[in-house]
Amino acid sequence: MATIKLRLRELLTQRENQLDRRLRLAEVAQETGISVNTLTSMINNQADRVSLQALASLCTYFHCTPGDLFRYSAASDEADDLVDARDIVDRWHREYGADENPPE
Repeated sequence: MATIKLRLRELLTQRENQLDRRLRLAEVAQETGISVNTLTSMINNQADRVSLQALASLCTYFHCTPGDLFRYSAASDEADDLVDARDIVDRWHREYGADENPPE
């Protein structure tokens, strides 16, 4: 299954390196207008959705585009192989039954 992850942790680390100091989430929250709780859920990739206003604030804060905030990962080949294997097993069960030996 494809996934979309927020890159907030990476962007915060880059920003800290640029500023040569640690950033407190309270400081980021104050500058972006996004609550510390929301930022925490975004950093931990637990946010289900992100508002356009929050995206705009993050883009302004990090000097980036919306595309820079996300990482998209397509379904892995391993997952596709697992689905294919399940399909093969399901077809086998339908045709020969669950407890049957393979035909010779």
